[in-house]
Amino acid sequence: MSRTDAIRAVEAAIRQEAREALPGLIGELERLKAEAQARLFAGESDDALLTADEAAEVLRLSPATLYRNADRYPFARREGRLVRFSRRGVQEYVRRQG
Repeated sequence: MSRTDAIRAVEAAIRQEAREALPGLIGELERLKAEAQARLFAGESDDALLTADEAAEVLRLSPATLYRNADRYPFARREGRLVRFSRRGVQEYVRRQG
């Protein structure tokens, strides 16, 4: 499928989805956007974006705590409702904490 065909399919899905289903569709589009951005910038540095589960494991916190306090962490990156965490930022934070 070409990129144009994929975009047309998404446009059709937006027009055809029930209004109640649109928030879920928007969430999926945000996830795909973040994934594309992560791939785009992955080759530019040794940093990567971690999920809340991955970052929580390193920080020894719960994913819920990370989401709830994301605005307090300088290594949190928001893409709409989606939150990812800079691996390099998490590592630096851990280094400074202890």
